[in-house]
Amino acid sequence: MAETINRLLDIQPGETVSALQKIKSNPAKSSAPAMNALMHKMAAIEATGILGVDLSWLNANYQRAMFHYVRKCTADRLRELTGPRRLATLTCFLRQSYRDTIDQAVDMFDKIIIRMQADTARELDEQMCEQRKTIKVALSSLRALGEIILDDDIDDVALRPKLFAAVPRDKLQEQVAGLHDWVSGKRSDAFYGIVRRFSYFRQFSPTMLSALEFFPDAGQTSSPCMEAIQVLRKMNIEQHGHKKVMLPDDAPVDFIPKRLAPIVMDGGLPSRPAWECALMLKLQEELKSGNISVGNSKRFGRFDDYFLPQEQWAFRRETFFQRSGLPSDPNEVAGYLKTRLNRAYDLFLQTAPDNSYASVDEDGWCLSVDNPEKPGKEADEKLDRLKSWLGRHMRTTRLTDMLIEVDNDIRFTDHFLPPAQKGKRDRKEICTILAAVLGHGCNLGLGTMADLIQGISYKQLRRVSDWQMTQEAQRAALAAVVHAISRLDTTIYWGEGRTSASDGQRFALPRRILQQTYSTCFSDFALEFYTFLADNYAPFHSMPVECTDRDAASCLTAFSTTKATWRSRNIIRIRMATRN
Repeated sequence: MAETINRLLDIQPGETVSALQKIKSNPAKSSAPAMNALMHKMAAIEATGILGVDLSWLNANYQRAMFHYVRKCTADRLRELTGPRRLATLTCFLRQSYRDTIDQAVDMFDKIIIRMQADTARELDEQMCEQRKTIKVALSSLRALGEIILDDDIDDVALRPKLFAAVPRDKLQEQVAGLHDWVSGKRSDAFYGIVRRFSYFRQFSPTMLSALEFFPDAGQTSSPCMEAIQVLRKMNIEQHGHKKVMLPDDAPVDFIPKRLAPIVMDGGLPSRPAWECALMLKLQEELKSGNISVGNSKRFGRFDDYFLPQEQWAFRRETFFQRSGLPSDPNEVAGYLKTRLNRAYDLFLQTAPDNSYASVDEDGWCLSVDNPEKPGKEADEKLDRLKSWLGRHMRTTRLTDMLIEVDNDIRFTDHFLPPAQKGKRDRKEICTILAAVLGHGCNLGLGTMADLIQGISYKQLRRVSDWQMTQEAQRAALAAVVHAISRLDTTIYWGEGRTSASDGQRFALPRRILQQTYSTCFSDFALEFYTFLADNYAPFHSMPVECTDRDAASCLTAFSTTKATWRSRNIIRIRMATRN
């Protein structure tokens, strides 16, 4: 196993990059070849044998730290590590990469289904636009026939001649034939378009179903969808080459929605293309709702897997309840919660008369609104003179000079220094760190930065980026900057640092990767960076999200983790109330 892992750093004959670099590569845009590439990546990780190594004793945060360390290090840098340390970091990286690849495969499967459904719906719309004239004529005929049928003055004997007088027989036959596909034919439902893409499903579904391990909900032993997946897996194993395997007569059909049952059941028996397409749609729906979980997945695993195992919980249970002050007896929980709720109500009622922000009346909650200031003409003139004075006296500075000046004041680069150089600020080393920060922060790249600056080589910038700009060091440096902003006298007039605002900025993303999504606001493929800004203009957190994702979940998640991190580090003790 050690030899296999070490060979990942080597470039094999006929290859241009190492096997490790292939594992580190980002997944391509959702497609059948991209899905198969993810399955090959999973197979390559499984071939190393690391999945059989028990890492349950190793802290999960430490494993993720090793994962990020390997992702940003080059193969040359990893070869310089000692043997045991190199194997340990690569093992953690491969294990985390395997679980991330599973999540990426499920996410890609969901995107493929969504895109396929959108394509079929667009095809129907285009065909309807092409047949608009025919449909309009048919509706006109229906209106004329309907008026005659609903006329009570026309008896049944004279009804038929009246109908054909309004719409000739040959014309009516032609219109009925033209509308057959829209009523009960292959244009009556978008699912027919999905079935026409059955061959596209077959390009990736066999490998996906064989590589991923699905489990029903914890409260169920099995489900119709899971039974159908087992049948399809068995059929895929029996099918070799172009050999056609028929769908068994007793294949499960309970998972098929009632709307699709008439389409799937052909003559009382299910059609295999329609049956398999319906299964793929149902699988996507069950994965999104959480009724089916995926083994070794981070985002789509069983809910019980996020908790401690029973044996570990039994060992820590008594200590936990003593430290938290919560009742350990389940029978006492209702009384405990009732007492806490009554105490909260009493506190609210005591402070309600003096609460100028929120109050409760017959209509519900009422929140106060700040009255907008309306300065007069004299105040506007003073404000214009102040802006003019500030514009004349505003100091202009270069970005490099500003970074040096800020670092001299708060010394945020100390967090990027190696442990052996802590407290020893070498001028050349500080300049190299600032150059690396500029290269990454301005999106220039280390190669371009080395060409722009004399005396600093690409190798030096690469060393700082690989070894010193760790995630923990970046968090600590950002916390130092935020803390320095909160200590400025000017920020008191902006805000107390107790509230924050968050919003996303979209940037063009031309690379065809899995996270590339089309933004209707941006009118292009883009990636959104969600930034959190305190009311004293301190940017304390940022995270990338897809343009199609809702902001609320990212806002709450990032806020809670950032708040917990700040409190644990004892850097800034301010309460943040998220506003969006």
